[in-house]
Order: sequence, then structure tokens, then C-alpha cells
Amino acid sequence: MKMNKKIIASVLAVAFAFSMVGSASAVTVEELQALYNDLLAKYELLLAQVGQPTTTTGLCLSSDLKFGMTSAEVKVLQQGLNQDPATQVAVSGAGSPGYETSYFGALTKAAVIKFQDKYASEVLASWGLTKGTGYVGSTTRAKFNALYCTPVPTTTTTVAPETTTTTVAPSYGTLSVVSYPVSNPQTTLYGANTYETVAGQYKATGSDMTVKKVGVKITSNTATTFPWQAFSAISVWDGATMLAELPVTSANAIENTWAKEYTFNLSGFNWVIPNGTQKVLTVKVTTVASPVTAATAASPWTVSLLTDVVSSDTAGVTYSTVSGSAITSGSLTLSSAQASKVTVTAAVDNPLEGNVIGSTSGTTKVDVLKFNVKVENVNATFNSGTIKVQTDGTVVKNDYVTSLELWDGPNLVAAAAPSGWDSNVGTSTWSNFTLPIAAGTTKTLTVKAVLAQLPSDYTN
Repeated sequence: MKMNKKIIASVLAVAFAFSMVGSASAVTVEELQALYNDLLAKYELLLAQVGQPTTTTGLCLSSDLKFGMTSAEVKVLQQGLNQDPATQVAVSGAGSPGYETSYFGALTKAAVIKFQDKYASEVLASWGLTKGTGYVGSTTRAKFNALYCTPVPTTTTTVAPETTTTTVAPSYGTLSVVSYPVSNPQTTLYGANTYETVAGQYKATGSDMTVKKVGVKITSNTATTFPWQAFSAISVWDGATMLAELPVTSANAIENTWAKEYTFNLSGFNWVIPNGTQKVLTVKVTTVASPVTAATAASPWTVSLLTDVVSSDTAGVTYSTVSGSAITSGSLTLSSAQASKVTVTAAVDNPLEGNVIGSTSGTTKVDVLKFNVKVENVNATFNSGTIKVQTDGTVVKNDYVTSLELWDGPNLVAAAAPSGWDSNVGTSTWSNFTLPIAAGTTKTLTVKAVLAQLPSDYTN
């Protein structure tokens, strides 16, 4: 503050001296005004040099400005112009960034002209001008304010409410298990399929319990077969969520009885059972694609969910067993391949009994049978078939039916002439065709009889 006072005193002294000289030398009013403006600019520059430049957050102009004026808004004008290097008032000294003044001098006018030329379409065009004038009028102010007259943002401080954390004391718990029925029990297991075999319902008492490992035992009927000859994987599930899966290999097996009984430990999960609640754990096995004869001969197999369960409570105590007994599946018969189940029924639009119309000018094809073929369990492929046709032998003679065709929609699958007529019954055998039908689907097939051209004197 002491330095500021000295600077101010010096400036006032200079101003006073000039006033005295002006009186003695008859200086004009205009010259005195110019001297005053120059001294004011130097004064503001000195203030800036001692660390007191003024700052603004919203640069707004409300009145017209022109060369020679002294106004607080001139300083605002300079501050805005200095925001853009293309319209900067000065690089250093009075009017430069941080050292703006309130005097509208030649440097300020030149900067205004640059500003007007840069935004000529918005500032000059409405006046019919193509070159800036240096006068800050309504359109120049409007563009300036649009660029720099931004509202000062306000900051709102929100004090978060105090929160109370309740700490639940750790407690000791127990875990028990009872048998639970599987949702889709199977007694015959086919290759390359996954089956539910056994399930247990676990209950946590006294504390939340976290299960981390379960033991599963696989047993064959004879002491001549290893489980990896029958199964490729074991998995444990919580509903539709798989908790863990383990390949059935000799490396993962614990031998209880050689070539008969083996234990597999599934781990690497954290299955939480809340205190006082029950959850069901289901064991699934996946069979190998092509079980060897020894594996199928070793049936029945059984899968057991053991009480060897590693769990922990909220007190941090770890347990290696649960209360209850081991749960064993029913007898499981392993089969090398699953047969398709095929059901044949008449189609709803199967032709009814009635007249068959032939032609004396050419052969005729007539739909004589429509039937549905439904396939279940596994995909099926048909490559041969036999069908019989019966005529009355008089009105419709045997040789009138020259062929029976099998159609899959618009596609001809097979055709064969009936032969071996016996009591007006002929047999057509279709062979050497391929007709795949996927498991779980139904296909509608059509049999067409090809009638020979009737004789010209045919009257029946």
C-alpha cells in the first residue's frame, strides 16, 4: 500500500504541474483532455505493474463508444477484444491483456476495426459498410455482448446429511442339508447330454453361511470301470445359475475304491445362504459322447452329494462338513445312443374316400394320402419306406396305378411302381433317399398316385 500511495502522489503531482503549465501557456481544453487521458492510462498501467490489475467475469457493453472517450466500458471493450489474438489491442504495455485501460485511443480503435472486419456480416452489412469504422455502435455492441457478456455462474454448496452406519456384530452359524427332488429326473442317460442327478436343500442357522466347496461322489455297479469313461463333467447349480464345473478326469478324482468309487471336489465359488433361509443346490453330470461298452455295462451308476462341504459364517469360522446325511441319486443306466421316437398320424387335410378322376388323354397325379411324422428325443433321417395300394381290380385295374410318389411339400422325395400284386394289393418300396427331420419337429408328407392314361373307350 505504501508503494501505491507514492505512485498516486507522483501522478497527481505531474497532473498538477501540467495544469500549472497549461495556465501559463494558454493550453487548449482539448490538449489538456488528451494529456489527462494519457496520464490516466499511465496511472492504470502502473497499478497493473504493482499487481493490481482489475478483472471481470461478464464483459458487457451498454453504451456506444468512440475514439477519444474515457469510460469504464472502454476497459471492458479492451478486455473483450484481448480474448481473441486476431483483435488484440496490444501485445505489451497499456491495453495489453491484464493491463487494459479506460481510454479509447488509437490502439483500441484499430482493434475495434479488426473486430468489425472479422464479423462484418453481422456488424457492418446492415449499415451497407464493407470496412470497419472503429466506432462501437449498436451492432458492434450486440456482437461483442453475444461473445463476451456471459452471466457469472453461481456455485451452490450442498451439505450432505449425516449418515449413521450400523455395524452388525459377527455371529456363529450352522449349515444343514436334506434331500430335495430334482426337477427333471432321468433313469437312462445317453451320450453327449447333461442331466440333473441329485439335489440338496441347505439351511443356514444363526448366521449367513457362505459355501465354498462341495464334494460329489460317483459310483459304478462294478469295480471295473472309471467314471471318466462314462462322464465328461460335473457341475453344481443354484437354479439356472451354474456355480462351478469340474472335468471328470483322473487328475481331479479322489479314489475311494479302485475302478468303482471316486470323489470330486467342486470349489472356486462363494454361495451365500442368508441366516434363517434355505437354498437348493443341484448336481448335474454330462455324459461322454460315445460311452465305451465297459461304461454301459457298469450300470447302474449313482451320484451322491456328500456332507463334505466347506463353509464359513460371519464370525469368520470355517467348517468342513454340514449336519445331515449324504444324498444319493437313483440308479442311472448309461446307454451309448438314444433312439428317436417317431409318431405317424393322418394329416387334417388327408384326402377322404371318394372318386379318383383319370384322363383318357394323358397321365394323372392324384393325392391319395397325407400324413404327419413327428420326431422326438434326437434327430432322425429317413432313407427308405414301404407303402401299399389297393384297387378294386375291375373299375380301377391294377395296371392303372403306374407309380406312387412321396413328396415333402413341393419337393419329390422318392417314387416307385407298385408290384407284387396280391388280391389287388400292390406294394411300392422307396429307397436311396435322404429325408432329415429334426428332433422336436413335425413334417407333413404327401403320397401321390400316378394314374396311367385311360383307354379311349373307358366309361367307368
